[in-house]
Amino acid sequence: MLRMVITLILLAFSIPSLAQDSDSWLKEALRLKQEGWDRRVTPALPNMTRPVAPLMAFVSFSMPEDSLKAILEQVDRVGGTVLLRGLVNNSFKDTATVVARLVGKNGTGFGVDPKLFSKYNITAVPAFVIPNGEDFDKISGNLSLSAALEALTNEGSNPEAAHHLLVKLRGD
Repeated sequence: MLRMVITLILLAFSIPSLAQDSDSWLKEALRLKQEGWDRRVTPALPNMTRPVAPLMAFVSFSMPEDSLKAILEQVDRVGGTVLLRGLVNNSFKDTATVVARLVGKNGTGFGVDPKLFSKYNITAVPAFVIPNGEDFDKISGNLSLSAALEALTNEGSNPEAAHHLLVKLRGD
């Protein structure tokens, strides 16, 4: 899946208040970039055209760490995107630290896009959305990606897409 990845440093320097911070912030950002975390967070910027993922998983850092790790791995396997509403403590640095701990050296990452939370009326996490043009299927609650895809295969408006993702997840 084609993903547009923007490094934290470029993003940070595009926001003047962050660019004026001390040298320690820059050193920390460079350290995080060297560790490769910038490839794991896909920030959403206004007025950018992004390809629509076949599946979006909406999560929160308030969820158990094991659940987040499982969702990250499973959503990556099907070519989807994991999304957060915002930043930890409204801080890129704090968010990067948590993301790095969750995804390790070779993991995927998170997108940050509060507009998608609003667009799909996400009020509980985890929530899984399969877009279908202007329409979409959504399911939320304490369930695995596999259970969500099974339910959407049986009850969704686009059962073929849900079934395709389920087969991909299972590796059939």
